[in-house]
Amino acid sequence: MPTTKYGPFDVNVENSTIACGDKQQYLRPAEMFLLQFICAAGEGVLVSRLTLYEELCKFQGSAPRPAILDVYVCRVRKTLSALLDNGGGCLVTVHGTGYEFHATPLPRTNGRKRGKSRQGIRLKLWIAQERYSREQKNEPEIAPIFGRRAFQ
Repeated sequence: MPTTKYGPFDVNVENSTIACGDKQQYLRPAEMFLLQFICAAGEGVLVSRLTLYEELCKFQGSAPRPAILDVYVCRVRKTLSALLDNGGGCLVTVHGTGYEFHATPLPRTNGRKRGKSRQGIRLKLWIAQERYSREQKNEPEIAPIFGRRAFQ
């Protein structure tokens, strides 16, 4: 069975499992997709929340609520922690911007890496969600000033 190695973890996409040493855990399809996407970007490479959200929409074929990213990342961290002491430290949140993968778990600190403002990211996620749902329904764009449908 083909596996991909990301740091200490062996990821098997066919079985949706992740292993470290003799321990093995199952991941749900969306969680596996997000883990693979973040890890494939490379070690220490920032993957923005907006990019992750857009890719998740394509993967699931629908536009989920933007907060689902936080839920999936939390579950992935919990799984990584079960496999490796402080394994959740491999998936690092860059405050207000996105996520990074590190092959060796980083120690937890009180300081945060600072990124863009959180409100700006939330607005972009909302816009992406609206755009994706309109594309699925083949609806015209909404005029930005008046909030009415654009004239055709």
